[in-house]
Amino acid sequence: MSKVLFDPEPESDFLPEDDFESLSDEQKAAAVAMHDGYHRVLAAKQYLTQTDWYVSRKSETGTAIPENVLALRAQARIDASE
Repeated sequence: MSKVLFDPEPESDFLPEDDFESLSDEQKAAAVAMHDGYHRVLAAKQYLTQTDWYVSRKSETGTAIPENVLALRAQARIDASE
């Protein structure tokens, strides 16, 4: 995939380590939970992208998509929408 020239880099939502250490335990738990969700969404989108070829193959040739892939894609769509 090509990169657009002058495409700004996304800003990170992650706190620098020294800022994280200054948080209370409750704030740390909330930050970790937020980032776990962020990573779950990214992983789900990545899985969908990596398995899109099954959908194209099904559309073009009629070859069935394996049941385990269908189940994981269904879960990934749920995770990606959170």
